[in-house]
Amino acid sequence: MVGNGHPYLETGYSMLEEGEVNAQSLRFELRRYLIVDPDGETIGTAKTLLQAQSFLKNLLDSAPRA
Repeated sequence: MVGNGHPYLETGYSMLEEGEVNAQSLRFELRRYLIVDPDGETIGTAKTLLQAQSFLKNLLDSAPRA
């Protein structure tokens, strides 16, 4: 199940919370973040939001500039 989405700056990339709802507590239990490109394709995963942000920073810093 996907929870909240977090856009990465104004790049079109997003980090989506993935997890499950605990049947007893009815709380969302986060497992990982899906890292999604502007086309909606998952390009990676991370255990924390900070790791997901770092992944995207490194990806975009290494991309050729026009």
